[in-house]
Amino acid sequence: MEYWTIILSILAGILVIYYYSSSCKRSNDFQQHGIPYQNPQVVKRLWQVFIRPKSFAAVIQELYNFYPVAKYIGFFNFSQSVVVVRDLELIKSVGIKNFDSFQDHIFFSSSEDPPFGKNLLALRGDQWRDIRTLLSPSFTSSKMRAMFQLMSECAVNFSEYLVKAPTDKRIVEMRDIFTRYTTDVIATCAFGISVDSMRDPDNDFYTFGAKAANFNTIILIKILLYQHMPWLMRLLKLKIVSERTNTFFINLIADTIKTRDERNIIRPDMLQLMMDSRGKREGKELSIHTCRGSCVC
Repeated sequence: MEYWTIILSILAGILVIYYYSSSCKRSNDFQQHGIPYQNPQVVKRLWQVFIRPKSFAAVIQELYNFYPVAKYIGFFNFSQSVVVVRDLELIKSVGIKNFDSFQDHIFFSSSEDPPFGKNLLALRGDQWRDIRTLLSPSFTSSKMRAMFQLMSECAVNFSEYLVKAPTDKRIVEMRDIFTRYTTDVIATCAFGISVDSMRDPDNDFYTFGAKAANFNTIILIKILLYQHMPWLMRLLKLKIVSERTNTFFINLIADTIKTRDERNIIRPDMLQLMMDSRGKREGKELSIHTCRGSCVC
């Protein structure tokens, strides 16, 4: 049933997006302010995303080189008007000197859609500032050195597996094995659990993580709707990640926190940092949802 809903939604979305893009073209703020811009190309963008998909890096590079002498350029991301800054000094001004005016990000989800909705990139305003303040200490040199030990253990385990692998299993898909290694690092550094995705390829963490990170055509359609018609996503109650996958990560973090509290376990990871903040935040206690979203960062 959800697939039919999505199909109908995208058809309605294309019509709405085309209308907004046409409106943008008629009342072009970029042209009024003398900003070089790329004309709205709805059909081309849909072709690039769904029919002949380009990598995100390729799309950005093409856009960046569209007007090579400009300090900044404009383009239309369907219904959104976007300014791309190319000049290094302007980037410093936006990212450092005037950062308070540019703290929010364009993201593919909303705060109501777990787990990505609680991701640092998806949060806005004071909520973003609060979580950023909490997470910043985890990236100090001392914390990174402590977490490096966890990463090293994953690297040693990964190397030992490859060295001891039978001859007939030494021809491997590089993307697959490095995805598994990365999954193990994320599991231990962010979620505080140890998994071995090489020796146990079908472990739950890897399986559900792969589902959450699988941006297939259906997910791309949902992202498109979230970015341009979030009201429709809320109306239809569509989610980026399935409820089953979301529930798995909620239970995983809840069980990990419970086990650590009961056994007095302390690990040098991001989850421990959030646990240590309990009772120190003047009524701003972190929920399981926020912990999970922060770990997804």
